[in-house]
Amino acid sequence: NEQILKSPVKQFLFNKIIHLREGQNFIMIHVTTISDKSTLKVLEINRKPLSYIRQPLKIGVEKFRRISNNKKYLTDGFEDIFISVINTNGRFIAKQITDNKIKFDYLLTGDIVEKNSSIEIKISLVDIVTSEIFVATDIYTENIGNDISEELARKLIANLNDELPLVEGIVIEIKDEKGIIIDMGSNKNIKKGMKILIYNEGKQPIIDPKTGLELGWDIELIGAEIIKVLGKISYASLDKGSDIKAIQRGYLVITR
Repeated sequence: NEQILKSPVKQFLFNKIIHLREGQNFIMIHVTTISDKSTLKVLEINRKPLSYIRQPLKIGVEKFRRISNNKKYLTDGFEDIFISVINTNGRFIAKQITDNKIKFDYLLTGDIVEKNSSIEIKISLVDIVTSEIFVATDIYTENIGNDISEELARKLIANLNDELPLVEGIVIEIKDEKGIIIDMGSNKNIKKGMKILIYNEGKQPIIDPKTGLELGWDIELIGAEIIKVLGKISYASLDKGSDIKAIQRGYLVITR
C-alpha cells in the first residue's frame, strides 16, 4: 500500500526496488484517475535461486567527480555508502583504490551532478586490461533529501545487476585449446568481456559427519571470458593457465 506519486500527473516514469521472496511473488499496481476511474495490474514473478557457485567480481572504486550548485554536497561520502551497499549482496567485492597490490577485475568511475532540484549519478565499469568501458549506467532523481545517498546507491546497483545478469548455461562445443561455445547469447544479455565460470556439478556435496549438514562442494572452477556474442550462443576464451582438457560438453556455466 505504498503511495508512489504524491500528486496527479499525466505521464511519468518511476522505478522501485522490491525484495523478492524465494518462490512466487505478486506485485500489484493500482492506478486511480482524478475522476475516480481505476485499474489494477498484477505482476507475477517466480524467484528461483541460481547456483551456489560464486566467485565475486573485484571492483576498484575511484573517487567520483562532482559538479554542484550547492556549497555542500548532498552526496558527500557517497563512495563509502556505495561500497557498503554493494558488498552486502555477495556478487561483488568493492574497495576504494588505495593499494595497487590488489588485483581488481574492473575499475569503477563515476560522475555526480547536483543541481538545486535534482541529482544525477553516472557510473562506468572499466576493463582493467583494455581500459575500455565495459558497462555504463546512470540514475536521476528529483526526490532530494539528506538521506538520499543509500537509496541512489541501491538503484545504481540494481541497474548494474541488470547490465551484468547472473545467468546459467552449458558448454555446447569445445572449439580449440582455449575456446568454447556456450548456449547463452544476447538473448540472455550476455556481453563481450563478461567473465564466466565453468564447472561440473556431478560430484557429491561435502557433509558434516556430526550434524549431517551440507558444508559445500568440492568443485574445480575454470574461468573464461566472453570474446564474441551472437543471438543464442557466445564464444569464450579460457583464462591463462586453464586446461581445456578439464572441460567437457555439457559442463555448467554461470556468469560472475
